[in-house]
Amino acid sequence: MRHGCGQRCKVRAVFGATVLSIVLVRGAPAQTASPAATPQHSKGALEEIVVTSQKRAEKLQKVPISVTALSSAQLQKEHIRDYDDLSRAVPGLSFGAGGGQGLTNIEIRGVSSTSGSATVGLYLDDVSITTKNFYDGAAQPKLFDIDRIEVLRGPQGTLYGASSLGGTIRFVTPQPDMTQSFGSLSQDVSGTYRGGLNYIDTAIANISLVPDKLALRASVGYSRDSGWINQYPALDANSSGSPLRNGVNHEEAFSTHETLKWIVNDDLVVTPSLFYQKDSTGDNSAFYPSSGLYNQDKEVVEYGHDQLFVPSITAVDNLGFADLTSVTGFFWRQFYRQQDGTFYNSYAFANFFLDPLYPAYSTINVQKIQNLPSPIKYQTDYGQGSQELRLSSKPEAETGLPFSWVGGLYFADQYDHHTNYQRIPGINTVFQQIYGYSIDSAMWPQHRLRQDASVFLSC
Repeated sequence: MRHGCGQRCKVRAVFGATVLSIVLVRGAPAQTASPAATPQHSKGALEEIVVTSQKRAEKLQKVPISVTALSSAQLQKEHIRDYDDLSRAVPGLSFGAGGGQGLTNIEIRGVSSTSGSATVGLYLDDVSITTKNFYDGAAQPKLFDIDRIEVLRGPQGTLYGASSLGGTIRFVTPQPDMTQSFGSLSQDVSGTYRGGLNYIDTAIANISLVPDKLALRASVGYSRDSGWINQYPALDANSSGSPLRNGVNHEEAFSTHETLKWIVNDDLVVTPSLFYQKDSTGDNSAFYPSSGLYNQDKEVVEYGHDQLFVPSITAVDNLGFADLTSVTGFFWRQFYRQQDGTFYNSYAFANFFLDPLYPAYSTINVQKIQNLPSPIKYQTDYGQGSQELRLSSKPEAETGLPFSWVGGLYFADQYDHHTNYQRIPGINTVFQQIYGYSIDSAMWPQHRLRQDASVFLSC
């Protein structure tokens, strides 16, 4: 298979807006939104953002590290939905594109790794969703309902542990409103150059079950992006005919997030949370310049299905002199995808094994065997259970001390399981037709080469 550059070239003309917004206020007075969530609309005023990048709530301008925080309003205004968009809004953040969803490696300040442990830590609230860079890329939550994104540049190992050499990215979700119930529906519509119609549908509901005691926030989102890569027949080198498929790299994503906040008493707050996402792509975004701009002529469709599941329970207890926080989380990811292995399997078998043995058959090997489609199926399962106990001091304004402190314990147990299944469908039949005997026959002239070929085809 010939690999070309897989650039994402999308020109969006966004003309969508909120379709319906419903607010149902129960008897309790409306809660005043925090400055972190609500932009200041007065002329000349700057938006004040509160971040928790140092495991405590602080004003962004007082955090003594390099942090970029994007609020929900900024994310919506600038239509930031994935790492591609995020890298254009955050200085020092870049990515190594893998040609499709789930294959992107994140870099901060140029620190990256394509093999082994990741160099950028990823967190959904306080739960790590970081994976190693052995087979796939980073997990990517969709930004359907998000309070803010915090990008911490530079080593963050003290507070965030391993895989934070380059920095850390935190996806912080909104907390339930304890005093009022409301809901909203929205749709964002856009178009892609050389593609078609894209849309995002989002539904959000907040229910104050027991005012000032118990509240639930739930959101669900679905999006579809039209592709801009066209597939032509494998033997149509110049892409002169009609494409077999248009927009093969289309993408569909579904996600849902639920958060329940329970104020047990004046000191204890318990917050269970659940996040699930499924993202599917029809093909990757690779195109081959020899076939024309944004065209490909591969033999095998390279689809992908990426699932994330992150449940967690957070409890915060006010001990008077400090706050004790417990975060119990689980992270599960399954990434199932297919890759075109025609060059590595069929082409290599015909040219590197058969041609040296049977030079007289090289022409027919090229015609019959070299281009036999060879799908490679990958499946990687990631899982991690984690427990964090954290004790942090009260703000300096309350303690009167010229310093603050934080300490704690963190335990995580992570596993990953990878399956790599490669085959050449129809190779036995074609080989029998050309050579007159089975590929497993003892009639091969050199026993050692026959063994090598059998091992090669069974890998």
